[in-house]
Amino acid sequence: MPVYNYKVRDKFGLLIKGRTVGVNLETVAASLRSLNYTILSVTPLSSWEEHLLAFKMRFQKVGGKEILLFTRQLASMIHAGLPILSSLGNIIQQTQNWVLKKVLEQIFSDIEKGTSFASAVEKHPAYFSKFFVSMINVGEISGRLDEVLNRLVIIGKQEAEIRSKLKSILFYPVILLILAMTVISILLIFVLPRFISVYGSMGVDLPLATRSLLGLSAFLKNFWWAVAATVVVGIILFRKYRSTSQGRFNIDQFLLKVPIFGQLILKYNLARFSRTFGSLIKSGLPVLQGLAVTENTLNSQVIVTIIKDLRSSILEGQSISEQLKLSGVFPPMVIQMISAGEQTGKLDDMLMEVADFYDIEVDYEIRNLTTLLEPLLLVVMGCLILFMALAVLKPIFNLTRVIRG
Repeated sequence: MPVYNYKVRDKFGLLIKGRTVGVNLETVAASLRSLNYTILSVTPLSSWEEHLLAFKMRFQKVGGKEILLFTRQLASMIHAGLPILSSLGNIIQQTQNWVLKKVLEQIFSDIEKGTSFASAVEKHPAYFSKFFVSMINVGEISGRLDEVLNRLVIIGKQEAEIRSKLKSILFYPVILLILAMTVISILLIFVLPRFISVYGSMGVDLPLATRSLLGLSAFLKNFWWAVAATVVVGIILFRKYRSTSQGRFNIDQFLLKVPIFGQLILKYNLARFSRTFGSLIKSGLPVLQGLAVTENTLNSQVIVTIIKDLRSSILEGQSISEQLKLSGVFPPMVIQMISAGEQTGKLDDMLMEVADFYDIEVDYEIRNLTTLLEPLLLVVMGCLILFMALAVLKPIFNLTRVIRG
């Protein structure tokens, strides 16, 4: 749809400038009047403004927070009794991200043509997950779209908080590692060789640590291209291997066995599995369909494989808890809670309790990992600095002996 610049005054006389989209100028004007604005001007974008907007859209992205905000706004409007098209129209006018605005326009247009909301959203998998689409579909069928949207907001906020915490524990070590590698590379390539040339010209015997660093320095200066090529080729081969189903499975299986990190990855996926599966069942989706959607939301291929086997076992008449017990990955507590849910007919409630439990466990694991990583990194950095200092300073003591002798 075309884009228009507008100038309006609100009921208090405050001047408001902005951009909006519409089929034509009359539609835009009518939409602005419905918001109790006094229209001063509505004009289509000039050619240079269109080019500038297209350039911005090329580099603009839609993040999880923007999708979450859209979901919250839509839930509030539908709960207030507004029709889906009116709600989307209002949100489109308020949306600042032009990529998201275009996506919402297409959804609006599809619904206007008679397509269901879930089907319209499903056409944009880059922005809306299968889980999101399935929940919307259930909400439309059950007539509880506002409740489902609110549940999506809660789940989205919890997921965002966990991702933010995971990123925060990795940020400090990565920055420290980059700084350390940069400083060490500068010392090895530029600083240390100058010291060594002075020591060599004066006949000073170099200790083992200094000779080791000198050899490493010479290697980096002469074969830096080989090191860079090895790193690039290694990354390409790793990504290619990880893109295969067996490679992804083997890597994820290895990660689950890594001390500390393995438990964090497992608990994160258990929380995500329980919350997603529980939410789908609570919304009215059948178990098999719920499992099919859930497996697409998990990060660990090991858990995904277990869910696929679980679906086949359910078709053969086995219970969920029996199959999960055979996997050897799901903890006994999770299996017992799911078994109790199956027996009492409250599987969704039990799954949500498991999700809440592992949310707290993930939070504790992240705190413990942060507490452990900081002193560990300081010790490693201290050892590196000590080694570098000995390699540079010890020849100075030897030089002093030579001068005195």
